Amino acid sequence: MADYIIIDGYNIINTWGMLERPGKAAFEQARDRLIDIMHNYRGFTGYDITIVFDAYRTDSKKRTVEKNGNITVVYTKKNESADVYIERFVNDVLEDAPKKTRIWVATSDHLQQTIASAKGALIISAMELKADVERTTKERNTRFEINDNRPNHIFERLSGDKIDRLKNIANNSGDDDLR
Repeated sequence: MADYIIIDGYNIINTWGMLERPGKAAFEQARDRLIDIMHNYRGFTGYDITIVFDAYRTDSKKRTVEKNGNITVVYTKKNESADVYIERFVNDVLEDAPKKTRIWVATSDHLQQTIASAKGALIISAMELKADVERTTKERNTRFEINDNRPNHIFERLSGDKIDRLKNIANNSGDDDLR
C-alpha cells in the first residue's frame, strides 16, 4: 500500500511557530527548516511526502514542482492556492488507486480538512504531525544512540599488536612516493 502525506506548508509553518520574524528571508528559512524536518521524517517513516507552498499572491504564472532529495516540494502558481492543489492531488491519486493508497493531508485549516476528508483522505492536524515528528525523532535517536562506553576511535578498538602493525605499515610504505 502506498502512503502519502501532503503538507500545507505555510499552515504547518505558522501553526508550529517557525517564523521568528517577519519578512521574505524568514519565510525562506522557515520553508528550508520544514523541508529539512520532513527529509528526516521521510527517512524514518518511508512515507511519500509532498509539501505545498502557496504562491497565490505572486506573479509566478508557472507552478514549480521540485524533487528535493527524497521529498517533493510544490510552489503553486499565481491564483492557485495550496488548498486547491492539495484537493486536486488527493482526487487524482485516489482516483487512480483508491484501494492501494492512503493519503494523509497535514493541515489545521478546518475547511481544507473537511474537503480532503470528503474526497477520501485521512487528516492529520499540524500539531498531530508535529507530535509524530517529535516521536519518530526521539525513537530514531534512541534506536541509533551512541553508546558512550563503546570506543569511538578505531585505535581504541584495536589491540596493541594490531596498532603496532598499522604503525609499522604506515612507516614502511609510501616513503618512496613522498620523495
